[in-house]
Amino acid sequence: MRRRIAESSLAALRGKKRNAPAGALLGFLPGAAFGVFAAGAMCDYGSSCDLARPGLVVGAMTAAVGAGVGALIKTDRWQHASAGSVRFAIAPAKGDGVRAAVRLSF
Repeated sequence: MRRRIAESSLAALRGKKRNAPAGALLGFLPGAAFGVFAAGAMCDYGSSCDLARPGLVVGAMTAAVGAGVGALIKTDRWQHASAGSVRFAIAPAKGDGVRAAVRLSF
């Protein structure tokens, strides 16, 4: 029996990675939005208010918190493997069994 595996689905686990940049981005966006909203709510009608500066300051503070939380979270790091680097073999085993092996080379 022969099975084909899509090349796009082949990947190899290469260890763990931390998520500080993603945490910083996820912390910055809602913090910046809140900073702009809060500055706009405290601004008098008809006056010119600087909304960018409070958005950046609050966003930077929440980005630092998000980066800290993201640095504590580890996820798996996967690397794409080409189809030529995968070999599958089936062989008889001692007794009444079969032995299967998958070999990945990088």
